[in-house]
Amino acid sequence: MQTSGIIANLALIALRLSAFNGIIGPTEAADCSTVTCDNGGTCNNFTVSPACLCPLPYIAPNCSNAADYCYTLQPDKGITALPVCLNGGNCTLTYTDPYFNCSCPDSHTGFRCDEMVTTTVTTTAPSTAEPGLTDGETAAIVVCAVIAAAAVVIVILIVTKVIPVPCGGSSSVGPAKS
Repeated sequence: MQTSGIIANLALIALRLSAFNGIIGPTEAADCSTVTCDNGGTCNNFTVSPACLCPLPYIAPNCSNAADYCYTLQPDKGITALPVCLNGGNCTLTYTDPYFNCSCPDSHTGFRCDEMVTTTVTTTAPSTAEPGLTDGETAAIVVCAVIAAAAVVIVILIVTKVIPVPCGGSSSVGPAKS
C-alpha cells in the first residue's frame, strides 16, 4: 500500500475512534441518508466536512472527480517538483497506483522519463582470413590426405612384403599349416 493510502486509512481510524469516544458528537457529522458518494467513497458520518471519504485517486466532496496526479507533488514517490513526467514526456491520468503514466520520448525511459535510453551498437570486425576454404572444408581435406597417406603406406608395406598377402585359392586367414 502506498504512503498516502496508509495516511488516509489512519485518518479514517482516528476519526472513528474520536466519534466512538464522544470527542466528535453525532450532531457534527454529515447526514448519510442524504449524501451520495461516487466511485467507492463512503459517507463521512464522523465530521461535517467532507461529506465523503474517497479512495484514491478520487477527491471530496463526493468522490466524483479524480485528482490529477499529473500536476500533483507526491513526495512518497520522489516527486517533489513538477512536471511529473520529465524530458518532454506526456502524462496521462490513470486509476491505479501511481495514478499517472508517462509516455516517454524515444530518447528516455523510466517511471518519469528520467533515464536516458542507451543503445549498444554491435559491429563485426572485417574478416582477416584470406578468401578460400572454410574450416570444415579444410578439415575434410586433411582427413582425406591422412587416409590417402595410410593407403600409400599399406601398399608400400605389401610390395616390400612386410605385410604378407596370401596367394592361391585359400580363403582362410592366419598362419599356414605345416
